[in-house]
Parts: sequence; C-alpha cells; structure tokens
Amino acid sequence: MGLINSCVLGIDAAWTAHQPSGIALVQNTATGWSCMAVAPSHEAFIDQASGQTWDPEQKATGSRPDPAALLEASKQLAGAELSCVSVDMPLATTPITSRRAADTAIASLFGPKGCAVHSPSAERPGTIADQLRERFAELGVLLQTTTPARQGPALIECYPHVALLALLNRNYRVPYKVSRSTQYRKAEQPPSATKPMNAGPLSLRMFLGAGLAVGDQLLNGVAL
Repeated sequence: MGLINSCVLGIDAAWTAHQPSGIALVQNTATGWSCMAVAPSHEAFIDQASGQTWDPEQKATGSRPDPAALLEASKQLAGAELSCVSVDMPLATTPITSRRAADTAIASLFGPKGCAVHSPSAERPGTIADQLRERFAELGVLLQTTTPARQGPALIECYPHVALLALLNRNYRVPYKVSRSTQYRKAEQPPSATKPMNAGPLSLRMFLGAGLAVGDQLLNGVAL
C-alpha cells in the first residue's frame, strides 16, 4: 500500500469508560503529512465530521469507543479510507490479564528514561480493549502483531512517547501535559531573559509542525 493518501487515525485511549480519549487524524498527500483533525474525545471528533466545532472551555467526557462512527468520521474528514488505526493502549488477540513480556521489555529499556509503561490487568483496560479490537475486526480493521504484506487497514498498538525520544533527540521523558505545567515550571531553573522556561512543549510543537515528514521514514518501515 503506497504512502500517498495514507490516513492514520491515532487514539490516545482511556483505560476506563468515564475518561475521554484523545483523537487525531493525519493524512499523507503529495505535499506531505497534514493533521486533518484533533479532538479531546470520541464525540468531539465525530462532531467535527458533521461540521460542528468543540468548545475548548468545555470539559471532555468519556464514553466507550464507537469504531464504526470513528471510521465514518475519518473518511468524511480526510476524503479517503483509513490505512491504519494506531491505539495507545494494550491490545492482543487473547485476553490480557496481567503485565506482558512486551511491557517488561519496554520498562527495562525505557524506564531509566522516564518512560516505563503502566501494567495492564483484566480490569484495566479489560473489556474496553477487547471490545475495541473485536469491533474493529468486524469492520475489517484487524489487529496486526507482525508486519507481513497484507490487504486492508491495520489496527496496531503503539507507545508514542518512546518515539518522541528519538524524534526529538531526547534522553529523558518529554514534559508535555498541560495539566502538569505548574509542576514542570517548579522543576525548571529560574528562567533567564534569553532562555525559555520549558522547551519540551515547544519542541513538540516544532515536531508536529515541521517534523511530520519523518512519518514517511517511519511508515516505510511498517507494512502499511
């Protein structure tokens, strides 16, 4: 599958139904990668496809994901079918009941860099992850655990923060959560007149604004 017109739906999935999941849609065209939509919840993303805007002052609410509605909204926003659904949440073809070998391996490698992973259990994410995978499979978006040649869109599990370390050339976890900005500032040295107080969010903005072209290199290594 070629990369031109490839569309990727990213889901920063909440592990419980009462917390909202962040959604982003990116598309690669002849001029490069573009962010087509970003939303603080499933509902807000789906609403954007119908021309509605979300109020950033309104607190996002959680709900169980609706894969069919997400796929339809993505198609309307991008004008093309999805190539990949990338979910930041433990996914597997069998029930996840405890910490996995992959979780332990990531923690061993990236824990010293501040990027250890949460341990999944039968309750969290539990049925949310199972139902998400099953419903996407019913819609023809199958969970990929290897990278052979395939037909149709893929569902994959991702852990974005370790990719940020490489993309931003960082040796330690990037401070990016707006809700923790006060904590970040307290941890910084007193700012000088010529040095920004916190370069983490700035680096992220630079990456998102100019570095999406790196996605070509990343996706070339995956069987899209």
